Amino acid sequence: MGSGLATAQEPYRALDARELSDFKTKLSAVSGEINTLRCSFEQTQTISLLAEVAKSAGTMTYKNPDKLSWAYTAPTEQAFIVNGKSIITVVGESRTSIDASSSQMMQEMCKIIIAGLKGDTESLEKSFTTTYLSNGKLVKVEMVPRNKAMLRIFDRMDLVFDPSSMLVTTILLSEPSGDGTTISILHPQPNAAVDDSMFME
Repeated sequence: MGSGLATAQEPYRALDARELSDFKTKLSAVSGEINTLRCSFEQTQTISLLAEVAKSAGTMTYKNPDKLSWAYTAPTEQAFIVNGKSIITVVGESRTSIDASSSQMMQEMCKIIIAGLKGDTESLEKSFTTTYLSNGKLVKVEMVPRNKAMLRIFDRMDLVFDPSSMLVTTILLSEPSGDGTTISILHPQPNAAVDDSMFME
């Protein structure tokens, strides 16, 4: 794991059976009540071969059940949009759209992104081997892909939760190359008003 994947100084330990049951029960209740979610994010990518760190920032908007806008505002403006079965990428004035059903891998990735942001770990457990840990302040869910094709993209994805809100605070991605990406979720607004136009409707 790259150095960019450290989130806390205190060591993590596995949740015991009671703690795990309590966490899953609370998380399922919160996740089930989220119909929309808006937040900003900061992303840091560690490129091991170049010993470089790339930083970016933007906003994320989710609307139940299958709409997502992941928009970068810095250092450049671009967006990744999921609207049902359509996946749209926008870079400057250029816009491309594909049918997600034409690619099983893309379809799976979209489901993972949405489930991860929503905190729907029950859905994620179908695609990952999961381990639940705590450092006394945060709960981290370490997830290793079951799909061999997905393992070639990243070998682990971690979701870090704030137990007081049961919302994701950090997403950590580890790639087989040794590169790592840390996404910090800022100012989350569950069930905020969302305009469908941002999903290119």
